This record gives sequence, C-alpha cells and structure tokens, in this order.
Amino acid sequence: MGKVLKIGCLSFILFIGLIWLLGGVLGIGNDEEVTKEVVEEQPEEVEEEPEEVEPEEIRHNDRFEFGDFTIKNIRTITDDELTIKFEWVNQSGKDKIPFTAVGYVDVEGLEETSNAYTSKNSSALRKVGNGLSAIVTLTYDITDEPITITFGAISEDTKETITIEGTQ
Repeated sequence: MGKVLKIGCLSFILFIGLIWLLGGVLGIGNDEEVTKEVVEEQPEEVEEEPEEVEPEEIRHNDRFEFGDFTIKNIRTITDDELTIKFEWVNQSGKDKIPFTAVGYVDVEGLEETSNAYTSKNSSALRKVGNGLSAIVTLTYDITDEPITITFGAISEDTKETITIEGTQ
C-alpha cells in the first residue's frame, strides 16, 4: 500500500507540473496579453528632439591674385557664427611671414571672435615660407544682413570682395 501511495503522490505532482507547464506554453493564466492591451490603449509620450540645424557651407570659386600673395579655396560656413576659411600662397619673395604681413580680411560691421590676430596659435599669424601656402580660419559674430568680406593687400590698393547673405 505504501508503494501505491508513493506512486499516487508522484502522479499527482507530475499532473500538477504538467498543467503548470502547459499553462505556461499555452498562456493560460498569463497576464501578458492583458498588460499589452492596456499599454496599447495608452498613448505613447514621444519626446521631440530639437532639430539640429546643419551649418551652411559655401565654397566660393573666387581666386584673388595680389602682388605678394594669392587667396584661393575660400569657404564660408554659417550656423550661429560666420567662419571664413581660405588658403593663402606666399609669393612675396620673403620667407617665414604671416598672412598679416602681406594681406588683411575685413568683414564689414562684424566683430571677429576667434582672436585670430592676437593668439600665438592663430592661423592668420602662422609664418609661411615663400612659395608655400597655409589655411587661415577666422570667426565672426553673425547678422541677418548681407555680409561683405573684403580681402586686401597691404602693399597695394587692390581689394576684392565677396558678399553672402546673413543667416541669423
């Protein structure tokens, strides 16, 4: 009789285990579907990310040749400030001179903010050998008015200008 009782208890435990296993597989007693329905009925809160404004870069095809230097590969980049990048070629016959020794850039009505004319590491003050070139980067406050950029030579009266639309 003890064996029959043990087999009966074991059968009962196996039966309960089988029901529990089938319940899990068949989803009986599973609240997941109810939870899904409740979640689906509630509107999702979508956090809007602010639009990132891509900087506008303009590559100017202008090439300005002065007696002591040439300016080429001019780019203007506008976002929350104006960045002017250009390559200058030293053709002055003098070695190791900065751009400021032969030329200048004037951006009408805007304040230069990159300290390009006072910083030791400034690209405008980098000394370049005769026949070599360097890239100068200048940064300015921006306005919504058209912007006139003037490139000039120190040793001559020659000036060249580029006008771009303001973007503020």
